[in-house]
Amino acid sequence: MTHPRWKPQQAALLRRRRSLLAPMFGDDCGIATASGADYQAWISPADRQRLAAVYEALDRIDRGNYGLCTGCGAAIDRVRLESIPWVRRCVVCEDRQGHAEQELEAA
Repeated sequence: MTHPRWKPQQAALLRRRRSLLAPMFGDDCGIATASGADYQAWISPADRQRLAAVYEALDRIDRGNYGLCTGCGAAIDRVRLESIPWVRRCVVCEDRQGHAEQELEAA
């Protein structure tokens, strides 16, 4: 059961999932049963990443650890979660991740 605190984020995530899958399934068709194999051939790689992030966030809500940074375990700022409900990391860890990726690209 979803904690009432996360209902708005869960609703936003479900809307995002619907918007990503709508081109393939239409507004009411198949979204609840769409498997990874179904949608992967039909949507862009960028949208696949977005959809994976949405599913991961919905899973974190179900498991009860939504809102906690996957990098350090600290609580993610509520304003950040309201603006980007699928976010996985706090600003500090996201910044570190970005710097690490830039260093790998430069190497």
